Amino acid sequence: MLNRKAPYTVPYASPLYGAPPYDMVEGKILVVTFDSANQSALRTSVSPPLTLAANSRTSLFIGDMLQIPHCGAFHECGVVVTGRYKDIEAPYTPYLWTSTEEAMLVGREVYGMPKVMCDDTPLRWSGNQIHGLVQRRGQKLISMDFNIERRADPANVPRNASRLTVRTIPDPTGKTVSRREVLHFGLEDYEIVEAWEGRAALRILPSVMSRVHELVPADPIVSGFYLRVKWRLNTGEMLGVEES
Repeated sequence: MLNRKAPYTVPYASPLYGAPPYDMVEGKILVVTFDSANQSALRTSVSPPLTLAANSRTSLFIGDMLQIPHCGAFHECGVVVTGRYKDIEAPYTPYLWTSTEEAMLVGREVYGMPKVMCDDTPLRWSGNQIHGLVQRRGQKLISMDFNIERRADPANVPRNASRLTVRTIPDPTGKTVSRREVLHFGLEDYEIVEAWEGRAALRILPSVMSRVHELVPADPIVSGFYLRVKWRLNTGEMLGVEES
């Protein structure tokens, strides 16, 4: 029987965070969708036992989030493709950066998201344009400039109502390399509160800290959206386990 009084994580006497759900009260995000110029790199970015879905395109978002309780306010960027496990297809994030340890640890430990730390560089307005930046340890990784041109119908905006992840747990005994757990969870009550559409310029810079530059778009000028969104991140299901 589940002991609701036991701490959800460590430190045992003062756990860093509690159990789901986590409410995304507001996310302000820039998002673009494009065709990657390097399909081979795209396929190898997906952790087994998942595979890249045949109809997958690549999306990239940069945004400022407010998720409570436990995570709070943070800056975040992610690459999103469509992953496949058996007969299930859903969005999968091969790369994900976040600016606080709470958001990183909840994402990695609970949901298997491949989150790593980035600097806190909030979205910046300049007239009618919004500038998004991902920077890690002072090094620029990704930047995006978005020009607001027209209001968008939320029904025409790609929706991410669920996620596939692979929670990878290293084996300290040396008997195997790692245990990979395939997780599937929904973004409950997902709502696009506001949506704007326009041109966007995306730059992904080479870095020794990440291979994300291999997913560079075929055309750096793409169409994009500025969105205000909210959802609830709750518990999910474990679809399978693999060890190697």
